[in-house]
Amino acid sequence: RLKGEAGSALNASSTVASSLLSIQSAAAKASIALAAVSAVASATIGTMLSLAKSAAAYGTQLYNDSQKYGQHVEFLAGIQYAASTAGVGYGSLTVGLRTLSRNLQSVAQGSDEQAGAFLRLGVSALDAAGKARPANAVLLDLADKFKAMPDSTEKTALAMRVFGSAGSALIPFLNKGAEGISKLTDEAQRLGLVMSKEQTVAAERFQSGLDRIDAAARGLKITIG
Repeated sequence: RLKGEAGSALNASSTVASSLLSIQSAAAKASIALAAVSAVASATIGTMLSLAKSAAAYGTQLYNDSQKYGQHVEFLAGIQYAASTAGVGYGSLTVGLRTLSRNLQSVAQGSDEQAGAFLRLGVSALDAAGKARPANAVLLDLADKFKAMPDSTEKTALAMRVFGSAGSALIPFLNKGAEGISKLTDEAQRLGLVMSKEQTVAAERFQSGLDRIDAAARGLKITIG
């Protein structure tokens, strides 16, 4: 009888031990799963925050540049993408646009020197009322003219007369012609690279908020020492 009871006790102990091991294993698996979920969530949040910061910086750049160069943000975003496909940096593009706008105003104010470059290229710098045409419209007209010209020192010289120091760098972009540039700006729209004015305003506000948070954090660090 004692032998039988001892056997039963041993079996019960084994069952309890087995159950404890199962619980321990399940807890370990749950812990691993929880850690994995936490890691994925952290990575996802980090990625989303990084994307939000990147979009805010891009939108803020477009917002500020539209004011600097008097161009619509949609136009700037589209030609930025189009220029990048030709290996032309955004810096060269904006320098060229600024110079083009200034030269158009000079023609409107009676500058024969600047008018000569547009005349040589066969592009109208002024509208019917004698005012400077929008730079975005003139840019596309110029692109067709440069596309039709063979590469030469004269072509480079004319590009620099119209677009300033960025002229030579812009030639690969201009060589795409108006149709090529328009197709690429449409592609930028499909890719979601073109922001509306409202979106860039929101991006600028978001970026300003991030900058204030960063400034506050630096101030706290200085205070604490």
